[in-house]
Amino acid sequence: MFQRYGFNPGWLVTVRMSISGLSLLIGVSIRSGLVQTFAVWKDKIDAVRMVLLGIIGLLGVQYSYFASIRYGNAATGTMLQYMGPIFITVYVALRSRRMPHTSQLVAVILALTGAFLLVTNGNFHSFSVAWLAVVWGTISALTAAFYTLYPKALLQKYGAATVSGWGMLIGSIGMGLSLRRGTFQAIARSERGG
Repeated sequence: MFQRYGFNPGWLVTVRMSISGLSLLIGVSIRSGLVQTFAVWKDKIDAVRMVLLGIIGLLGVQYSYFASIRYGNAATGTMLQYMGPIFITVYVALRSRRMPHTSQLVAVILALTGAFLLVTNGNFHSFSVAWLAVVWGTISALTAAFYTLYPKALLQKYGAATVSGWGMLIGSIGMGLSLRRGTFQAIARSERGG
C-alpha cells in the first residue's frame, strides 16, 4: 500500500486505530455498561496514564511500525519490532538489579545478531535496508516494550478491552491532530521525496 498506492502511514494509523478503538469500546459498553467504559476518566492519575499509553505506547508502536515498513519492507519492520523483548529484558534487569538468566542473554544475543544480519546483509560497512527503516523499526521495538510494561495497573483495574480501546482511540486522535496541525509535515515531505 505504501509503495504501490502512496498511502501515508499517519493516515493509515489514524483510521486503523480509531476503528479498532471505537469497536472495542462499543463492545465494552454493551457487555459492561457505559459507567464501566468511562470509569478510567474519573481518576486523574489513571486518566494521565491512559493518555500516555495511548500516545507513547499505542500510537508510538503503530506509527513507527508502519513508517519502518514504508521506508523498508514488512519483513524488516516486523523483525525490528519483535526486538521489543530485548528492551524488556534490559529494563527488568536494570530495575531488579540482577543479570538476566543465561537463556535470556543467549536469546538477546541471537536477536541482535539476527537484526544485524537483516539490516546489513552481513556487511559491516553498509545497510541493506534504508536507514530510516532501521530507525523507525527500533522506535517500534522501544514503544512495544513500553506498552507491554507500562499499563499493568490499568489492565488490572479496568480490563484489557477497555484499556486497549481507549488507548487506540486516544492514539488515533493524537495522530489525527498531529496530521491536521502539520506536526509531521517534514515526514510527509520526505515521503513525497521533497
